[in-house]
Amino acid sequence: MRALFWLVAVFAAAAAIAVLGRLNEGYALFVVPPWRVELSLLTFCLAAAAVFAAAYAIVRVVGRTLALPAQVRAYRERRRRERS
Repeated sequence: MRALFWLVAVFAAAAAIAVLGRLNEGYALFVVPPWRVELSLLTFCLAAAAVFAAAYAIVRVVGRTLALPAQVRAYRERRRRERS
């Protein structure tokens, strides 16, 4: 049931973004000489959110990877104590 509510919430958010995106006439302009990139503000916001989510996921994966040796050490110690 909770998954159904999440699905409805995601679809509602997508519909709200689509409706609000039509009302917004702004744009983001990036200039790096000799190039010029012009994006709609909605596209820029969605891209920024996607980059943030990807960076967050990468930081979480790196953090868990760096914590693996300590977790393995604790697991082996716990297993050794349970055996004895």
